Formats: sequence, structure tokens, C-alpha cells
Amino acid sequence: MKRYKYPYGISNFETVRTENYYYVDKTEYIEKLENDDKYIMILRPRRFGKSLFLSTLDYYYNKLYANKYEEVFKGTYIYNNPTPLKNKYMVLNLDFSGIDTSTLERTEEGFFKKIYNAVYAFIDTHEIFEEEYKKIILNNKTPSAIIDALITIMKKKNINKEMMVLIDEYDHFANNIFGQGKQHFAQLVKTEGFLRPFFETLKVGTESVIDRIVITGVLPILRDSLTSGFNIMSNLSLKREYNQMFGFNQQEVEQMLCEINAEEHKELVKTYYNGYRFSKKATEKMYNSDMILYFLKNYDSENEIPEELIDYNVISDYTKIKSIIKIANEQIEKEVLEEIIFNDQIEVTSLYEGFILSKESLEVFTRESIITLLYYIGYLTIENYGATMLLTIPNYGMKKLYLEYMRDMLIRSTDMKLDFSKLRSSIVKVLNGDINTIIEKTEEFLSLVVNRDYQRFDEKYIKIVIMSFLSHAQQYTLRSEYEIKGKHADIYIETQNKKIKSYMIELKYLKANATEEEFNVKKEEGINQIKYYKENTNYENTEYWLIMFKKDKCVEKLKVES
Repeated sequence: MKRYKYPYGISNFETVRTENYYYVDKTEYIEKLENDDKYIMILRPRRFGKSLFLSTLDYYYNKLYANKYEEVFKGTYIYNNPTPLKNKYMVLNLDFSGIDTSTLERTEEGFFKKIYNAVYAFIDTHEIFEEEYKKIILNNKTPSAIIDALITIMKKKNINKEMMVLIDEYDHFANNIFGQGKQHFAQLVKTEGFLRPFFETLKVGTESVIDRIVITGVLPILRDSLTSGFNIMSNLSLKREYNQMFGFNQQEVEQMLCEINAEEHKELVKTYYNGYRFSKKATEKMYNSDMILYFLKNYDSENEIPEELIDYNVISDYTKIKSIIKIANEQIEKEVLEEIIFNDQIEVTSLYEGFILSKESLEVFTRESIITLLYYIGYLTIENYGATMLLTIPNYGMKKLYLEYMRDMLIRSTDMKLDFSKLRSSIVKVLNGDINTIIEKTEEFLSLVVNRDYQRFDEKYIKIVIMSFLSHAQQYTLRSEYEIKGKHADIYIETQNKKIKSYMIELKYLKANATEEEFNVKKEEGINQIKYYKENTNYENTEYWLIMFKKDKCVEKLKVES
């Protein structure tokens, strides 16, 4: 029997604390934030526990929950170290996720409903508002007018600096529109629109009624584009002391695995879900919290790992790579993707600052700005920092998403029609020990691009094509440049399932005009390499292959037995 339930997808603090869910204590950050600036923003990738933390702040600071303090906080850091502002505020909770962004008109309607419903709940739960005042506030027809009326009436009642505003997913709807194109986004944030006046009204409210604002989101674009209309927020996203505020650290994950007797899968979990560093000065790498909870929740009673190691909800999010990178021109898209996938890393001078998009001035997106967006989304993370900043793919979960996108981009560049049912059939054959089907699929692709692009071909290019097609196989972890005692195998197709095959592959590529002698030299070199890998690993149920391509054809496939 499991001792705890695991709060996958649950973001209500009271539910987690009172219904026997596993809880990793993050309440020390309440104290840190209270001692920091009054108006703060923290950006993190999706599915990192931001909503649960804002719910934690709500239960800690909200006057309405003072009677629940003992029940929900007992045993936490903050319970033993309460701060002066505990349960001191009237808290206005805003959540901007789930807004229909199909048109700007629907976006405005959805945003207005979010504000209306949040303010309605606020004045309904606080008994200081007479019916007359409620009508005055709620009869307004724009988001900014509702907030302005609320602030005005609270000032009349001499309520000074007693309000806290929590905004979750502040940019969720804006990012969806951003992905539709820069022109659409510029319309959203224009001076005469509905969004800028709303945030300007909040800013004015900090001079009287509003004492603190905490905002979470993913990207800095909306904040930057509001310019002086909302320039009060302090972005704490890259500060070292907040690196572990969201997600789980290594010790926390190991403790959770211990709870379900899954310590043997520590390295697998690390490969798929770890690797995020949110400050160039931080030393600890963080795990994606939702992915860990997904693993724990799906770990069955027989102590078997989930059949699908990557959550479908995360897989569906990979389309965001497309929408963000496509903002750049096609050449930048291709160059950035290839550099990241070929090398598992990319270098920039520093993270880009100042994403100012307005109707009057549309920022031209460059290599550095696109890379910065990929960092904030969570598809890249900080590896190290010196004269330049090195960013890497954080884990295999994210690498898989890149490979799937690269596969689609490669297909898009040809006339190839990818039949996913046939691709799945090919993968099934690979699982059963027939590697030829993926070789044939690679040949099919290469034949469509060879006449215009073969001069770019090399082992790296062939490797990416093979890995991109295999990325559809949930049963495999695809490792590029797999290290074996100082040497590197081109591809290691690894599985934890002992019923199916794993593969170690050495690739060789010959130019179209290569001689027979050159072929023989490459072949001998490849055989020696793959023998070395086998001798120094000899993994169970693993086949060792040398595969050679010349132009668009596989000219040698040799399974090395000893």
C-alpha cells in the first residue's frame, strides 16, 4: 500500500495538505519573498508547481483562512517560523489561463469574465461591501473600470495597503496570441486596448490599497511590452536564491522514489525529468515537478515503470516550440534547431532582454532572442556561464520533443508524406529486432533531399534523421554520442524493457564520389569502433551495428557479434 497519494494536476494547497497527498515543503520561500520586493514576478516553464505555490500564498496571507492556519500549515517551515504578515491581507486571486484566444474579441471577452468573476468572489467573501457598492463595482464594462471601482471604494472605506493581488498564468493567453504572430500580439498590447489599462490601474492601486503583488508566468514578453504601464514588477526569475522555489531537487526526488520502493529507477528518472537550472550562479539542477508526480502516480503495484515515460500533456505542449521559433524567419529556425539537436547545446552572449512589441514598433526576432524564449519555456537550461552563456537541453523528455519537431521540419522540407501508422509499424519491427525498416525510412527521406542538400550530409545529419524517426517510439531512450570509456558511439537506442532489443550504432557516411579504398578504410574503422563499444559494455539484449551510407543509400549494415 502506498502511504500517500500524489498530487499530479492538483493545485489547491488545502486539498494537498488535508487529503493525504505527498507534499514537498516550499514554505521557506514565503519568508524569502516577504523580505524581498513588494511587487514580484517569477517566470518558470509550465508544469513546475507555480499554481500550487500561489495557492499556498493565498492560504498563508488571506484573512479568510486564518482559522485554517493550524490545519494546513502545521509541520511546515513557515509554521515554525511565521512572518509578521501572516493572514493580514484581503487577497484578490486572478488566473488568466483558459481564455479563448481564437480572436482578439473573444480574448477580450474571456479576460473580462476572468476579472469580473474574481472581483465578484472577492467582494462576496469580504463582508465590508454593501449591496450598493457591489453594484457600482460590478456594473462596469471593462476590466480596468472594475478594478478602478474596487480600489476607489476600498479607499473610501479607509482600507490602506491591506490588499494582496496574486496573478497566476499572467501571460497564458498572451503567449497563445504571440504564437499566432507578432502583429496579433501588438494589437493585444496597444495603448488603446483593454490589457494595458488594466495593468496601469493595478499600478495606480499600489499607491493606496494594494500592498503586494505576486505574479507567475512563463515568458517576459508581455511584461516587457507593457513598458511604463506596469514597470513596478521586480523579476526574481534568475536570482540564485529562488532556483529551487519550483520543481524538486535531487534529495526530494530520491525520498519520493524511496516511498514507493523505486530507488533502482533513480537514473532513469534523472535522465527524463532532471536538468533545469534557473540561475547562472545556481549549483542544484531541478526536476520538473509534474513529470515526477506523473511517474509516481503511474508506478503500478508491481513496481513497474509507466509504459509511457513522458506525460501526454507535456507531449502536446511541444507545439509551442513551433509557434515560438516560427516567429523568426525559416533560416533562423533551421539554424537554431540544428545547432541545438546536433550538439545538445547552444551558446549565447547572454539571455536577451527587452522584448518590446507594440503596434508602433515590432521587434525583429534574432537568434539570441529565440534562444532566450526557448530557455524560458523550458526547452533549454543554463549549463554554465563565463564570457558567454552555454545553454543545454535539460533532459531526454525535452530532447524527444526537439526530435519530434526536427522530424516534422525535415519532412516539411521535402515532398515526403509521413504515414504515422506505417511509422509505428516500422518501430514495432525495430522493437522485435528488425533494424532494416528504419534504415529504409531513412533512405526514403534522403532520396527526396539528396539532389539539393546532399553536400551537407555527414554522420551527424544521418544520425538526426534516424533519431527523429525513432522519436515516436515511447519505449526507447535515444542517446547521441554515448560515452564509453573515452569514446563515443553515434547512437545508443536504449530500452528498460528486457523483452525488446536495444541497439548500439556506429554511423559512417561516404561522399558520392568516394572510392572503394575509402569505403574499405571507413568500414574497417567502423568495425573497430563498434567492437570496442561491445567489448567495453556488452549490454544484455543489445545488438551492435555498423551502418554506412553513401549519398542517399545504405551501402553497408553489419551486425557485430564479437
